[in-house]
Amino acid sequence: MPSVKQNTLFGLKNLHVKLPSDPGTAWVQLVGAEDATYKASVSNVEQTGDDAILGEFYYAQKGTITAKCSITTVAVLEKLSGVAARISQPGTGPSNSGSSVDVTDIQALAELTPPFVAVRASVTSRKADGTTGTTYMYFYKGLCKTVWESAAGGSYGKMTSPTLTIDTFTSANDEMNVALPNGNAFGRVEWA
Repeated sequence: MPSVKQNTLFGLKNLHVKLPSDPGTAWVQLVGAEDATYKASVSNVEQTGDDAILGEFYYAQKGTITAKCSITTVAVLEKLSGVAARISQPGTGPSNSGSSVDVTDIQALAELTPPFVAVRASVTSRKADGTTGTTYMYFYKGLCKTVWESAAGGSYGKMTSPTLTIDTFTSANDEMNVALPNGNAFGRVEWA
């Protein structure tokens, strides 16, 4: 039987994403992740009869991760959208400086079928004995709604401080694409 732990969680440290097919060290940090929430929900149906509730059945588990970031990197945009950045030809673009620049296409057709990503959040925790540690939360399978959701209309603040929404799904495999021993799950928590 596992040990009983009493941990208090108090603050997002880091948020990372990776493709399940990537090696374990291929996590890309969402630099400047200020806040992240996870909202789980499940649908239910009540079975009634004889003026009483005879039973209740649960189905359609869903989850959503919402992360507010202060900055965004090209590596994160590539992982979440499935759209690879490219280098423009020298002398193109508004700067016309003669040097090449990174270019990321916005709302590209590939974003309609983004890759599944695994998400890892690390949270500072305090144990019952007063020592601190790090608790890791893994979500095995998620799809990011458009990474450009908060850029449309684009005030400067919204453009550089995106809010990312990642819908999570049940998976038969973990973040390393290894089959889970207990069947399907959304993720796991590794307590410090």
